[in-house]
Amino acid sequence: MKNSKLKIVQGVRPTSPSPWLDPDFNNDFRHEIQLAQEKSPHPRLIPDPLFAWIVANSAERLLYTAFTKFAPLLPTYGYNNEVSLWTAPPLFGAGNAVCLIMSKDREGAVRLIGGNYFTTPVAGVFEGISSAGFFAQVDSLSSDQEKISLVTDTFSKSISEANREWIYQVESQCMSFYTMPIYLLVLDGEKTFLTGGPAVVEGMKQTEFNLECFGEVTL
Repeated sequence: MKNSKLKIVQGVRPTSPSPWLDPDFNNDFRHEIQLAQEKSPHPRLIPDPLFAWIVANSAERLLYTAFTKFAPLLPTYGYNNEVSLWTAPPLFGAGNAVCLIMSKDREGAVRLIGGNYFTTPVAGVFEGISSAGFFAQVDSLSSDQEKISLVTDTFSKSISEANREWIYQVESQCMSFYTMPIYLLVLDGEKTFLTGGPAVVEGMKQTEFNLECFGEVTL
C-alpha cells in the first residue's frame, strides 16, 4: 500500500498502518496481552501462560507485526460512516487460517514463522513438541513448501483430541464474522502453549438515536 496511513473516513481519526498495531483498538489477543502485562494477583485475572510467555520475552510487537502481514484487515462501516470493526476475510474465499509458531532459537532470540496459506489445523498423533532445534530445522530447509509442511506437522503434533471442541468454537466465530481464524503455538522447552481466535479488531463505539423505535409491524 503506497499510503502509509489508513484511509481517513469521517468520524475516524488517523491510525497506524494497521489497526493491529494501534493500542486504542482492542481485540482478543491484545486483551490477553494486557492481562499478562498487568500481572494482577486476582485469581480471575490470571493470564494465559502463552501470553505470559510473550510478555516475559517482549514479543508483543513481533506478534502484532505478524498479524499485520498475515491477516490484513478490511473495515466494516456503521453509523455516520464510522468503522465498527475490522476483519480479515479468507483469502481463498473460504477456509484460510493463519497459523503461527513462536519460540526461541539456539541463540535465545525469539522468532516467529507462519502464514495464511493454511487451513484449520487438525489433531494428529499428539506428541508434545520440544522447542529444542525447531528453528534450526527451519533454517535447514531450503523451500517455503518444506517450511509450510514443518509448521503444519508441528501444529498437528501439538493438538490433542481435547482441542477439537475449542477449535470448532473458534471456527464458528469466524464464520459469523466472515474472517480468518488465527492459531498461535508457542514452543517453550518441553512445554507447548496453543491459543486461537478470530481476526477481528474492534472499531468505534457508535450511536444513532434517530433510528431507535418501537411499534407493531404489519404488512
